[in-house]
Amino acid sequence: MSGPDNDSANNSSVPHHLDPATYEEPGEIRTLESWLDSHLGARLAASTRNVSQGQYEAARAVVGDAYSDRLDQYVDVAGATDYESDDRTADEFARAQDAQREYVSSTSRYERVHEQYQRARDAGDESRARRLARELQRLAANVTEHRTAVVESYRAVGNGTAVDLTAAMQRTNRSTDEVLATQSSVRGETFTHTSVTLALDNATLTPTRESRFTGVLRTADGTPIPNGTVVLRVGADTLTTTTDADGSYALTYRPVALSAATDSARVRYRPASASPYLGANATTPVDVAAAPATVTLASTPRAATYGESLRVTGRVSVEDARLAGVPVRVTLGDGVVARTTTNASGAFTATTSLGARPAAGTATLTVAAGRADTAIEPGNASTTLTVRETATSLALTANASTSTVDVATRLRTPDGGVAGQPVVVRANGTRLATLTTDGDGTANATLALPSRLRPTTGARTLAITAAYAASGTNLEAASARTAVTVSPPPASSSGVTLTQAWILLGAVLVASLLFALAYALWRRDLEADDDVPEPTPEPEPDPATPALADRLLATARDSLDDAEPATTVETAYAAVRRAFDEDDTTLRQRTHWEFYTTLSDTLGEDERAALETLTSTYEHATFAGRPVSRADAEAALAAAERLVEDA
Repeated sequence: MSGPDNDSANNSSVPHHLDPATYEEPGEIRTLESWLDSHLGARLAASTRNVSQGQYEAARAVVGDAYSDRLDQYVDVAGATDYESDDRTADEFARAQDAQREYVSSTSRYERVHEQYQRARDAGDESRARRLARELQRLAANVTEHRTAVVESYRAVGNGTAVDLTAAMQRTNRSTDEVLATQSSVRGETFTHTSVTLALDNATLTPTRESRFTGVLRTADGTPIPNGTVVLRVGADTLTTTTDADGSYALTYRPVALSAATDSARVRYRPASASPYLGANATTPVDVAAAPATVTLASTPRAATYGESLRVTGRVSVEDARLAGVPVRVTLGDGVVARTTTNASGAFTATTSLGARPAAGTATLTVAAGRADTAIEPGNASTTLTVRETATSLALTANASTSTVDVATRLRTPDGGVAGQPVVVRANGTRLATLTTDGDGTANATLALPSRLRPTTGARTLAITAAYAASGTNLEAASARTAVTVSPPPASSSGVTLTQAWILLGAVLVASLLFALAYALWRRDLEADDDVPEPTPEPEPDPATPALADRLLATARDSLDDAEPATTVETAYAAVRRAFDEDDTTLRQRTHWEFYTTLSDTLGEDERAALETLTSTYEHATFAGRPVSRADAEAALAAAERLVEDA
C-alpha cells in the first residue's frame, strides 16, 4: 500500500482540491467520499503500523494535521448531501483519530518509562525502580483502555465504509499484548505478591450500633506485612488504617449517609511507591438496615422581618444513638433556607437570614434530618414563625435617545438594597421590560422604544414608570415615575450646495499642498542623511533566562484568568523549556518527552514529578485534540512555577 501522504494512492481520478461544490452529481460526491474514506483509513492503518515498529513520532504525525485537514474536507462533503450516514461516518473517523492519538501517547509513554526503569535496575537503584514499576502498572492500564477505544472506533469505521481495518486492529492488539507481557515481567522481577482478607462481625450495617471490619495482610507465602496502609470503602464512605506487627487491622464503622442499596464493602492494600509489595484487595457482602431520625428542637425564632438573622438549634438521635454528620435542612414555607450537619453529640445549629419569601403572616418552620434511601431515614420537627411586612422604596432615573431609553432603578428597604426582585418598566403604559435587581438592589438597562412611541417630526414627552409588585413576598409594593423627552431623528440631506462644494474643493487643495510640502522636506532630510555615518547600534540586551521564564509564567497566569486553560499549559511549558535549555542547543532540539527523559535524572523526586505532570498535560493540550480542564491547567502551572524557581 502507498503511504497515506501520497494523495494519488487510492484514486488518481479525484481532483485534489476536493471542493464539494464542484461535484454536482450524487455519483461524483460518492466517489469523492470513497476516496476520502480510503485516505483516512490508510492513515489510521499506517499509524498502527508505526506503533508496532516503535516509531511513535511518525505514528502521531500520520494522524495529525494532515488527517484533520482531510477530515474537515470529509465533513464538508457530508454536509453537501441529504443523507445522515456520511455524517455519522465523519464522526467515527474523528473518534478514531482521537482514540489512535491517545493510544500512541500511552504506548510511547510506557516505553519511555520502561527504559528509565531498566536504567534504574541496572544501576541498582531499587527504590527508583519500584516507583517506576508502579508508574508502568498505571500506564499499562491506560494502554489497555485506549486499545479498547481504538478497536471499537475502527470497527465502527469499517461498518460504515468499505475500509477494511481488520489488520490494523490486529496490530493494535498485538502491540497491547506486548506491553502487557512486558509489564508481567516487570511485576515478577520487582514486586512480591500479597493478599488481604476482609471480615465483618455482623453482615447487617445499621446506624443504631457500630460494626467491626477486620482482616490480615500477608505476602503470597503467608508472611505478615506490618505497617501496611489499608483503605476500607463502604459505599461513598472511606476509612484508612495501618496493619500491626502481625499484619492485622481492625476498623469500626457506623453508617450515616450510606445508601440503603449498598451490598458490599471493599478493602484495598495500598503500598507505598517504593514498597517491594504489590497491592491487593478483598470484598465482603453487607446489608443496610435503615433507622428513622428523631429531631428535637431546642431554640427557634418567634418572629422576623426581611434580612433579620434566624438561628435554629436542636438535636438528632437515632433510637438512643447520637451521631455526627447527619444531614439537617431547615425549611421556611416552601423553601429550604439553611443546611448543616450534626456534631459528635448529635447537636446542630443552623443560621440564616429571612429573605423576601415567604409572604407576611404565619409561616411553618420545619427542621428535617436524615435522607430518603439512606441508613438514616428522614425525621422532622416543626414550629411556627411570624413574618412581618417590611416597607420598600423604589428610585428611578431615565434618559432617552431617538429610539432607546436608559433606565436606572434601585429597590430598598430602610436597611439597604433588595436583591433578586422583579421590577417592571413601562413607557406611556407600554411594558418595555422586567428587570431583576442585583446585590445592592439596582437594576439598570438600555431599553428599545416601540416604533409607535418614537416621534417622527417634533419632540415627544413619555411617562416612564417602574413598579415592584411584591407578589408572594413579605415586602411592600413600591413604584416610581419620571418623564423623558424623545427627539425625532435628524433630517437627512439630499444634496450639497454650491457653497459647500467650494469649501470641500478648497479643503482638498490645502490637504494636497500640505502633503507635497511634507514629501519635499522628507526627501531633503533623506538625502542629507546619506552623508551621515550610521551610528553603531547598541547591542540588544540578552534576555536573562529567569526573567524571560517569569514573563512567560505571568502570561500563563493571565491566560488562566481569561479562561484559556490550553494556552496556560502551553505557555507554562515554554517557560520551563526556556529556564532549562537556554544554553544547551542539543537539549533545546529535543521533543517534550525526550526533554523529560534527559532532564529527569538530574532532578529531585518532587521536581521530577512536577515535570512529569507538566509534560503529560502539555502533550494532552497540544496533541490530544480535546479540551483541557481548568484544574489540570492550574496543576500544570503550579508545576511550572516550581521548576522555574528551582532552575
